[in-house]
Amino acid sequence: MAEEIADIMKSLKPVKVVKEADFTAIITPFTYPDGDLITVYIQGNTVSDFGEAYSYCDPEKFDRLFSDISSLLKIRVEGSVLKADLKDLPDLIEACILISWAESWCSKGGAQW
Repeated sequence: MAEEIADIMKSLKPVKVVKEADFTAIITPFTYPDGDLITVYIQGNTVSDFGEAYSYCDPEKFDRLFSDISSLLKIRVEGSVLKADLKDLPDLIEACILISWAESWCSKGGAQW
């Protein structure tokens, strides 16, 4: 995993990487509409948003928005948490980018892509 994190550092150019006991947080250069930076979390073989997108999204739209894009992006929703499994999406950098993009997309109300 350390090599993969190093690859993310080169490719994604994150603002910061924070290693905790049970996960690694990657603060991406992507932002929410209010300017807050989007963070993705790697925990085992899963990349997640830890539910942050939900706090930026209209709750009534959240399920509809993600049912529309989850199969296309290989992202699933568990409760209010966006997740990508590395067994389904083996490229860790791509998984981080897709979770970040999905968070941003939701926070903008599902604007046309």
